[in-house]
Amino acid sequence: MTIKTYFFGWGNFKYHFKEVVKTLSSEPSFYSSKRIERLIAFSTMEALTLFFVWHNRNILTAEAFVLCISPLTAFAGFNTIMTAKEVLKTKRDNELNNNANGTSDTSN
Repeated sequence: MTIKTYFFGWGNFKYHFKEVVKTLSSEPSFYSSKRIERLIAFSTMEALTLFFVWHNRNILTAEAFVLCISPLTAFAGFNTIMTAKEVLKTKRDNELNNNANGTSDTSN
């Protein structure tokens, strides 16, 4: 009898959990520590905001709701911009290294 492996299996969960723990330590990891830290900060902000909105749902006005959600939207935009900058910087560094080594990467 063979055991079926699925994408959301226990082995995959353990692997990704170990990689997240490695990210927060000094060991090399598959994930970026900056992104994990941003994810933790954003998730905490979102949970606290949703708790506040749910707790005050009867007295919360539209203006107050917008004021509660605005920092989350700004932080999400900041994360998107910073991630795009990191990707561009990595791509640019790889191109410079390839040019310095005399190799050229023509794939896009």
